[in-house]
Amino acid sequence: FTKYILPAALVAGFLFCFFYDAFHYKIVLDDCFYDGIVRKWGIGGSIDLCYKIANGRWFSHIVCAFSFYFLQQNFSLYALYLTFLLLLFTFGVCNLYKNYCKTFLEKEISLIKQITFSFVFTAAIYFLLFEGHREIWGWVSSANNHLLSVIICLFLFSLLIKEKRNIILVFLLSAFVGGLNEVNAICSILCVIGLLLLNRFYFQKIKLSKLNLLISALGIGISLLVNIYSGGYRIRMEGLPNFTLV
Repeated sequence: FTKYILPAALVAGFLFCFFYDAFHYKIVLDDCFYDGIVRKWGIGGSIDLCYKIANGRWFSHIVCAFSFYFLQQNFSLYALYLTFLLLLFTFGVCNLYKNYCKTFLEKEISLIKQITFSFVFTAAIYFLLFEGHREIWGWVSSANNHLLSVIICLFLFSLLIKEKRNIILVFLLSAFVGGLNEVNAICSILCVIGLLLLNRFYFQKIKLSKLNLLISALGIGISLLVNIYSGGYRIRMEGLPNFTLV
């Protein structure tokens, strides 16, 4: 009984909290900032301005510019957009779980199991964020950076653990990761290197594409350099406290 009722209760609670927050939008300064500059400067101008004075997360600025251009201040559309990102996240988890089981466990997973796992996993992640879940899942501008970064990583690593080459798509997804959250980009590079080393020394029978892995690390690294060498990144870091570990 508890095998099914506890995960079901977790998912139900997650969906209630998510949709309640999504359809009871609270004004956020970051969203107002992006909405205002898109109205004043347009899509191209707002991307350029944010890259120069806000931060270097170039892909996030592109997504924010287009999303706020169409969403404007329609809070119902905000909720629908956040729901779309939620579905992308759960689909990404489904895809990664399926490819992991196929590559490493050599077994096929039914669609029902994929969906069940993805929603239970997403619900657990949602509640483990505690107060942070509102920023990650409830702000359009923040979701276009932090949540989108994880979503793209899910699809990227779904490709990296397959025994097939897909160089162009791997490079594009990797570049997008480097143009979003910097910490997640660095962690992704380390994960790619770790996956390459594990494949070399631990599970040699699985023939992952080393070219895919190298292209991914290179793509994230180049894009991350474009990010951190921007004027916006420098201005943002100068305004933050001194992060010194004692």
